[in-house]
Amino acid sequence: MKIICLIAFLIFAFPFMAAAQRTGDSVCDGLDKAGATSAGVILTVCNYAGGMAPIPRLRLHFRLYKDGRAEFETNPPYGERNMEKNFTLVTKKIKVDAKTVAEIVSLIEQKDFQNAKNEYPRFRIWTDSSLKTSIYFRAKDAEKKIVLNNLSLEDEKSQKEYPPSLFALLQKIEELKAKN
Repeated sequence: MKIICLIAFLIFAFPFMAAAQRTGDSVCDGLDKAGATSAGVILTVCNYAGGMAPIPRLRLHFRLYKDGRAEFETNPPYGERNMEKNFTLVTKKIKVDAKTVAEIVSLIEQKDFQNAKNEYPRFRIWTDSSLKTSIYFRAKDAEKKIVLNNLSLEDEKSQKEYPPSLFALLQKIEELKAKN
């Protein structure tokens, strides 16, 4: 009986273990500060989920270009027959109006945003997972990276600890993604 259970476990575990080994699906893979703010990119936000988090762990949360193009990565619709597709990312492309682009640039150029810490600690410890959000941006001639650990826009402590313009930017990103 033990052998049958072991064989059954291995049969079902191998596809998931293989999927967990996948890397390189996200445009954030291998992204550095220079690449994140290159050629017309205003803002890039990447998420890396650790622990018991959905696969793939690294994904583009949001990228905005000067001309209003924006993109983000999401999971494809679930398909039972092709498990491989369930672990790849789909890039959604959207158009942001000029007024909203100007609003985002205005938030990035605010003094409290510019003076934000390079990294913020976890204000909430999660049971079995973690999230590292890296925000790369270009304001005028300056480039910067801000790292947020276990970001939660619903968490009151986060709202108090982050600069108001940074928090407003993160909320604006969620609004734009929710529309699409």
